[in-house]
Amino acid sequence: MRYVFRNLHVFVFAFVFVFLALVVAHKPQEAVRYVQPWVEDAVELQDLANAVYREVAQTDWKGASDEALTLFVAAVRMPSLLFERLAEKVEGVEKDMQRRSAVDAPEVSNQV
Repeated sequence: MRYVFRNLHVFVFAFVFVFLALVVAHKPQEAVRYVQPWVEDAVELQDLANAVYREVAQTDWKGASDEALTLFVAAVRMPSLLFERLAEKVEGVEKDMQRRSAVDAPEVSNQV
């Protein structure tokens, strides 16, 4: 009996997948209709993740660390100057995001 309780997760795993296999075998069209939205979402998430991965790989980390150091020095020297620089950087980022969204806008389907 100890063997059964120690390996209960294996039996539950096998039972679930045998049950799912029987459902797919008896109702393949319903299984496809049920799983298809999950597959489409997974493909969309993969595309988004690949885009994020490319953006992170192209990031200039040396420049980012230099910028953070410059902002820190500016904050120590004159705190009001920090907000002016941050406002300029935010405007630059907004312009860059608008430019990228206009160029890289993926087509979104509204299928339900």
